[in-house]
Amino acid sequence: MTPRSYTLVVTLALASTFSACSSATSTTNGPSPLALRPVEWAASEADVGLVMGVAESADGLVVLSDKGAVTLVGGAIVSVNAQVPTWLGVATVDAVTGSGTWTLGVDATGAVQRIRADGSLEDVSDRFGLGEDAVTSIAGFGKGNIGFTYAGGIALANGSSVQRIALDLAAPSLVGTGTRFAGLTNGKLATFDSQGASMVTYALDGVTAAAFTAEGKLVALTRDNLYREGNGGALERLVSVPGGTHGLVASGANVWFGVGGELGAVVGNVVRISQGAGLATDAALTGSTSGDVWVVSKGTLRRFSLSDPSPTNEATFDGSLKPIFDRVCSQCHLPG
Repeated sequence: MTPRSYTLVVTLALASTFSACSSATSTTNGPSPLALRPVEWAASEADVGLVMGVAESADGLVVLSDKGAVTLVGGAIVSVNAQVPTWLGVATVDAVTGSGTWTLGVDATGAVQRIRADGSLEDVSDRFGLGEDAVTSIAGFGKGNIGFTYAGGIALANGSSVQRIALDLAAPSLVGTGTRFAGLTNGKLATFDSQGASMVTYALDGVTAAAFTAEGKLVALTRDNLYREGNGGALERLVSVPGGTHGLVASGANVWFGVGGELGAVVGNVVRISQGAGLATDAALTGSTSGDVWVVSKGTLRRFSLSDPSPTNEATFDGSLKPIFDRVCSQCHLPG
């Protein structure tokens, strides 16, 4: 099940276009507060260097930095491979061997490197028919599907073949579900299938990023607005977020984005924005299978989780029910 040849090249035609601006309607009354919880992900003595990317795997956590490929297990560094000090991207993907996962990184030359559990590297570019291409980004879509971008095209691998499509996408904008994909091309957001057909473009002014929800709905971010795909296929504005947006990533059941120095999250049908997160406006976001979000800025890696702002059962009992219990029930239903 090793993909090797497979250079069917498809030039995409623009099949249809949605004008998101003309059909967009706001589906919320504005963002709700977002309570964040910082997550400790490494021991205090773990020096991983200036971080460029991060990927979770079954074997632990892989951090790509100026120190190379750093592997951590349980928050402790277990290996450092300094062979490659500069990286363009990293992703955890389904293994092409049919079981488990691989961590793949793109080095500064555009080669695709497999980062093994012991920290060793293996150039696997030829496995995907990309030995002659300088890869610019990589993405894993689940169910054996992997995507790569390079100058003038993309490659979609499914475990048995690789489909090459002549579509110039901005890196690293390629996202997908395994059967449907999206990316930014010539300043527009486009979606297409694994054969490079059924292409749809969206007329979104200033679109910067896209993602798919766990339910397969397209989400798009512009400088000032966040959109989500409606049942009819058009993008509907979820919320206006003036102040400069950056980064958009699906993470478990959540979708995270940056807005100014804050983090935003789409949780179900609710858009929430933090207060006082203190992020840099160039922060890059990476998703987590847990639903958390990884944030990289100026070489520093942080992890955040949603902190449920609703009261706990205990707090609800103490504040609402305990006074009634003390007054009415305690004489009969307490020991003594």
